[in-house]
Amino acid sequence: MIDPTKTYLTVAGVAKMLSVHENTVYRWIRAGRLRSYYVGASVRVSQTQLDEFCKLRTRRNARRRRS
Repeated sequence: MIDPTKTYLTVAGVAKMLSVHENTVYRWIRAGRLRSYYVGASVRVSQTQLDEFCKLRTRRNARRRRS
């Protein structure tokens, strides 16, 4: 359920913030790595979910560098 007090971003906005292609964001959503919501016909990602995703992504990349 959408919480009107939170900030929601479009897929294009998320892609721009992370410097990736929009298709990459959609792939993360389909894979269940990034949670999203439908608002009408458009897909939105909450700022909170994006922050959590970025933290996990950073930890994963740090582990790969150590190996």
